[in-house]
Amino acid sequence: MSAEDSPKKNLTRSTLSAFGWQYTSIIAQALLQLVVLAVLSRLLSPDDFGVLGFALIFVGFAALFSQMGVGPALIQRAELTTEHVRVGFTLSMLLSLGFTALLAAAAPLAGRFMAHDQVIQVLRVVSLNFLFTGLGVVSEALLKRDLKFKKLMWANILSYLFGYAAPGILLAWMGFGVWALVGATLGQSLLHSVLLLVYRPHPLAPSLARREAGELLFFGGGFTLAHFLNYTANQGDYFVVGRLAGAGPLGIYTRAYQLMMLPAKYFGQVLTVVLFPVMARMQHSRGQLVRTYLSGIAVVTLVSAPLSVLMVVLAPEIVSVVLGPQWVETVLPFQILALGVVARSSYKIDDALARALGVMYQRSVRDGIYAAGVILGSLAGLRWGLPGVACGVLAAVLLNYLLAMQMSRRLLELTWGDILRALLPALYPALAAGVVAVGVPALLRPAGAPDWFTLGIAGLLSAGALLALYAWRPQILGPYGLATLRRLLPWLPVRRVPETVSRWLEARLENG
Repeated sequence: MSAEDSPKKNLTRSTLSAFGWQYTSIIAQALLQLVVLAVLSRLLSPDDFGVLGFALIFVGFAALFSQMGVGPALIQRAELTTEHVRVGFTLSMLLSLGFTALLAAAAPLAGRFMAHDQVIQVLRVVSLNFLFTGLGVVSEALLKRDLKFKKLMWANILSYLFGYAAPGILLAWMGFGVWALVGATLGQSLLHSVLLLVYRPHPLAPSLARREAGELLFFGGGFTLAHFLNYTANQGDYFVVGRLAGAGPLGIYTRAYQLMMLPAKYFGQVLTVVLFPVMARMQHSRGQLVRTYLSGIAVVTLVSAPLSVLMVVLAPEIVSVVLGPQWVETVLPFQILALGVVARSSYKIDDALARALGVMYQRSVRDGIYAAGVILGSLAGLRWGLPGVACGVLAAVLLNYLLAMQMSRRLLELTWGDILRALLPALYPALAAGVVAVGVPALLRPAGAPDWFTLGIAGLLSAGALLALYAWRPQILGPYGLATLRRLLPWLPVRRVPETVSRWLEARLENG
């Protein structure tokens, strides 16, 4: 092995480890949140959750601007000095203090807007969340930059258990109502930042060096603008439906949207979090960056394309099992939105690339077009009801997908042929999943089989068909899918299967 190959192998190992710990963190947190939500729901009233929800609307909006992208700016820099770290921490704390004071001062206006007096006191206390979160911004960025996702996982889990769950349940049991949720929210933020500082200490001496501050704020400003426009795009259809169609249609539409977003959230979001610091390390190595980008979009499409087909075909069963039969009006909007799963998952890699190369203002233009497309598409489609809104949003998603790929193609000096060679192998697994997904319900629905049974059998047979297809002809995965699987092979639990099976798998991949 050459000296040049060693850093590449180390980066590959660190990247795979980062993916593993990030997925572990998300799964663990989802399970914990489910349990804690079940307990708190029995100790608190809907009004308690509602009051905090009102306050968090304002907190969430202010959070878009509260850090001005300081953390991502630290991750993106090719060369990071101690002065950058000191300036980053100083800016983070000043911004946190400013937004804490701003939100506390604006609390009476928020209370009048929501027509609920208790929101004023709750918002003033919850505004401390900015200050507590600001303490850990730099440490979190440095851990991500170094791909230390195991430490990030423990910070997330421990802060949720001992900062949110334990005090929240205790205070709720003692009868503190909404203040139990407020205390839990602040406790989690404070403990999370303390753990981050313990896991990744850094100089705390204040500094506002002009050059370093300018460098961080230039990137951070573009990041914040892009983040705001992307937030607008993600909420624009909700606003149109809620404002013009009412609460009932909005409830149906949000259930369809959130159900569709699960794969993009738990698959695409992890890709963005991990690939951003990985690509930032490669920003001056075009060859590595090209291979990482093409491998990323290839793998995402190989996974999300069959999943999208299954979601469209099995939508009646999915809605019935997950939401209940009373949500039948959700089926058609869900099917239309599910056609965009590939695009929604894939353009997150383009977003990670834009961050890594520091072209945030270019990305902001694209996000602005996307936000306008979602709002205009929703308005145009509303005359045909929720399916029309879903079609308008789908058109905006596909436009954003094409613009994102075009931007990445230009940045990496790729041809459309390069991109198509990475994407086209996904057609085979999508077709295989589609054949099974159509065939199983066609047999079981007329027989009156329960929806959960139809969904389970179709899912299992589709997965089996894909595994059989890949075992028969691994080259169907395409060059990037095969290369990724070869890298993953040492991480797979092949030692737990018979040695003959393990050797056969290795041989098939080698021949592929």
